[in-house]
Amino acid sequence: MHKHQLVDASQHKYLCQISLGPLNVVRTWSIYYVNGYKFHTEDKSQGMKTFNSGICVIGTGEGGIVDDYYGILKDVIELVYPQEPTKKCVLFSCDWFDPTINHGMRVHREFGIVDIRCTRRYSKYDPFIFAETATQVFYVPYPTKTRDKVDWWVVMKTKPRARVDNSYTLELAYQEEVMCNVSATSNDAPLENIRDDYGHLEEVGVDVLMTNEKVDIANAEEDSQEDEEEDIEEDDEYEDEEQEDDNVEFSIEDDNDD
Repeated sequence: MHKHQLVDASQHKYLCQISLGPLNVVRTWSIYYVNGYKFHTEDKSQGMKTFNSGICVIGTGEGGIVDDYYGILKDVIELVYPQEPTKKCVLFSCDWFDPTINHGMRVHREFGIVDIRCTRRYSKYDPFIFAETATQVFYVPYPTKTRDKVDWWVVMKTKPRARVDNSYTLELAYQEEVMCNVSATSNDAPLENIRDDYGHLEEVGVDVLMTNEKVDIANAEEDSQEDEEEDIEEDDEYEDEEQEDDNVEFSIEDDNDD
């Protein structure tokens, strides 16, 4: 004999409301922001230079194996449950690629690069995921059109906006405010003098220094005198040239009078 325990509706109010189902009318979007990503539906991305309709989600496949699933966003749907309080749920409808290894997806052993075959699709009908579980990727075809790469795209993951990757952040450094007595020690021997005993030394008397100073002064006076004489000669030459110009003008005027 089995006993069935009834569910207390007061304890599971939200669960009972959700079991009644959403409204028959839904809202859809072609652009949706979530998790720091800007998603476009496949139709919205047509003709654009950027590709924002790539989807990646972590899921559990056959045998309980957790793996990444890749697809293309087809539609964004909002479900509304009308019972008070009103509850809303946003779903992504996606077209999934085949996750079978070496048939629909392959991973490079050395570099971990993931490729997906664009011509193969997931065989089961499971298009919907919660919007909060999605991350964004984009697909890049190989530049070479060889047989082993013509149908394969490389998966490139997109970084979310306005978010910091914690793997590249450094730990905060804290200064320890501990006072310690440090005695100033030095292993250098005290200096007795600042004379260089290993260099070339030459004793110079005071009379020699005075003589050199007098020579420098005499040379400076001689240079200044020569500069003054050159300035006087230049002034004389300039005056002579002006006088010659005046004589030429007078001679021209005399000729015109004649």
